[in-house]
Amino acid sequence: MQEKITTNEIIELYVPIYEARLIGPKNVRLMRIDGIRKKVL
Repeated sequence: MQEKITTNEIIELYVPIYEARLIGPKNVRLMRIDGIRKKVL
């Protein structure tokens, strides 16, 4: 159970950042904020 949780957390953190890099550096901050919001919610 713990391994799955940590994997999901890593995906939630790194996937938005990776997508933001593809879109452009201007959107990195916005994508990170979205990732944090998802974690909080």
